[in-house]
Amino acid sequence: MTSPQPYTRAEIEALGDQLPERGAFCPSCGLYIPEFADISAEELTELKQNDTLTIFKTLREKTGCNLKWAKIWSQHPDGPHPLVAEETAPCPYCGVPLHPGAEQCLLCRMDWHDPTHPKQLGRSIADQILEAEPGTQIEVTSHSTWLLAQHFAELHHRRDEITIHFAKSEKA
Repeated sequence: MTSPQPYTRAEIEALGDQLPERGAFCPSCGLYIPEFADISAEELTELKQNDTLTIFKTLREKTGCNLKWAKIWSQHPDGPHPLVAEETAPCPYCGVPLHPGAEQCLLCRMDWHDPTHPKQLGRSIADQILEAEPGTQIEVTSHSTWLLAQHFAELHHRRDEITIHFAKSEKA
């Protein structure tokens, strides 16, 4: 797989408050680690030797990124974190890892609080990811669902074909 295209300052500014949607994927935290076109590899290597505030300030000045992006980058100085084996249980409907004892899944939207009458609480995002045509954008309205959807897309090799976008719910 080729390295994702680094973000330019103009692109970062146009994205506003959105989280990065490309870069190295960290399965541990479910985020993409942005790469920046406006700062050299040598500068980034040197930057890693600084304290966190200096890293944030320098990245923001040189790339135009917001504090969230700078934090994501600074928390991954050596790339994605290894996935720590935690006790999980797969969703009985889509297989995504859940906390043991979970009784519903944000990804496939199945609810089995009453195991004798499971019900689906909306269209399955897992199905949308699997059935999407390349270039499709799938919108989710919670950060937790976005993380699960990103992980699911990565596991099913759809990450480079579709975009999963986090849009805050209008209900708030």
